[in-house]
Parts: sequence; structure tokens; C-alpha cells
Amino acid sequence: MKKVTDYVIVISADASENERRAATFIRDNIRLVCGKLIPIVNDTQPAVENEIVVGETNREKLDGLVINRYLMEVSYLVSIRLINLTNA
Repeated sequence: MKKVTDYVIVISADASENERRAATFIRDNIRLVCGKLIPIVNDTQPAVENEIVVGETNREKLDGLVINRYLMEVSYLVSIRLINLTNA
């Protein structure tokens, strides 16, 4: 079973202020719920197995995703892989 502390939050090296705020919001809420602080890193760091990706990063290319943000009529795109986490 994966632990919360196995994860990192990834943002682009040139992330917008909103993307940075969103990453901080996620990190702070994980800390409130689990009592663990996970790091926020930028996408120049090597990819790791357990990532929470916020905004447009180079991870899309690594994962073979094509997301046309300019044709979308929604504000957010959420992709979730269900996982079991422990609070360790």
C-alpha cells in the first residue's frame, strides 16, 4: 500500500500563479487531513512513480497525453487513478 509521503506534487517550472496556488492548496489540505507534508517540485525534476500533477507540465508528453486546453469549455480537467494510501 502506498503512503502519502511516497507522493510529490509536480508543477511546471514556469507555472502560473494560479497553478502554484492550486498545488499549495492540495499540499495544505493533504497536511490537514493526513498530518503529512508532501513536497511541491517542478517538472525539471526526474519523474517518479507517485505524482500529483497540477497544470500543464512535461509529464503529459512522458505519459503520451494530448490535452487541447484551448478548445475546452471547462475550467478544470481531473484525471484520477484510484489508489489506497496509508497515513504513514
